[in-house]
Amino acid sequence: MTLIDSHCHLDAAVYDTDREAVIRRALDAGVECMVAIGSGDGPPDLEAGLRLAAAYDFIYATAGVHPHD
Repeated sequence: MTLIDSHCHLDAAVYDTDREAVIRRALDAGVECMVAIGSGDGPPDLEAGLRLAAAYDFIYATAGVHPHD
């Protein structure tokens, strides 16, 4: 079975000090792919998910509009 985190916010500021460790723990737990939503800190940095996808071959980025918007 392949485990995929289909909605992660790895770009959030809360992970600024240990983002690499968070990613490593997910991989160690068996997660094979991650989909970075990439909301950054809002519209000024919506490309945050793209940067993560460019840096890691197992992270993919997505973009969309929240249904409440």
